[in-house]
Amino acid sequence: MMNAVYYHEIRKVNNEISNSAMDAEKIAEVKRTYEHILKLSNLARTEGLLAIEEYVENANEEFGKQFMQEFCEMVMDGTDSKDIMEIGLTEYMSRNLHSYDSLIYLLYFRGFLLIQEGAYPHLVEKKLQSMMSNSISSTFHTATAACEDTDDIGKKRIEKLCEGGEIDRTDHTLCGQTAIVLCEMTDRDVQRLLREADQNDLMIVMKGLPGKARKRIFDNISERLGEMIAEDMEYAGPVRMRDVEECCYQMMNHLITLENTAQVSTDVTVMKVVMDIYRSNNDRLNEIKEKYKKLKSIIDDIL
Repeated sequence: MMNAVYYHEIRKVNNEISNSAMDAEKIAEVKRTYEHILKLSNLARTEGLLAIEEYVENANEEFGKQFMQEFCEMVMDGTDSKDIMEIGLTEYMSRNLHSYDSLIYLLYFRGFLLIQEGAYPHLVEKKLQSMMSNSISSTFHTATAACEDTDDIGKKRIEKLCEGGEIDRTDHTLCGQTAIVLCEMTDRDVQRLLREADQNDLMIVMKGLPGKARKRIFDNISERLGEMIAEDMEYAGPVRMRDVEECCYQMMNHLITLENTAQVSTDVTVMKVVMDIYRSNNDRLNEIKEKYKKLKSIIDDIL
């Protein structure tokens, strides 16, 4: 029901704008709104949600700042997306906005919902563009286009991530063996394995792989998915080696299951041994941690 209201209003607003004289001042306001949301989207992914609160407070905006603040507050408070949608559309109807003002409100409404769900900045950009008629969007360049073509940015990210990093066949760690296995697998087997992988886990695995192993993955996924993962890798920053190893373990566990059911032809004999060692070490580490917790509890009771 809420989605139907939203799409109806988008259509109505764009018809109102198309049937009226072009207002350069209002179009400039729409452009600023669009740019604010793209900036907020990038901030949320690179610096976290706290960074967007500071940006909103310092934004030099007149008409739209109130909308920006209201939606930012709901996102920062952890309000459920369904509640944001209900509150946002109810507020929208009660304000009785028209034409460009309506569009500005709806852009903030949709933009903050996308930011809350962690949408990729290029996806936020495309969805915002889809909300505006050509008569508006054609009057200004997209934020990415002003710098460089989006496709070129994605390809350059991937090329950089695949540079150097030869496979070390003497590396018997779980990450080292994961890299070796990926480079020895056929394209068909890599593709089958990647269909089982969680995208976020895959990104973490690739953080710990050398360039050649990363290239095996990028070569066997769609261009769009590759660009998304490369963007995530750039924004994520450093990750703990323990997290990389755990995600490698999950991925190789999928591979062993596929091999056991004859869905891949890859030999996983060595990998099974490496994973047994990793699991044993983890069990031993957990045992030591448990003993330490008990000892600390005893000492705390004595003190």
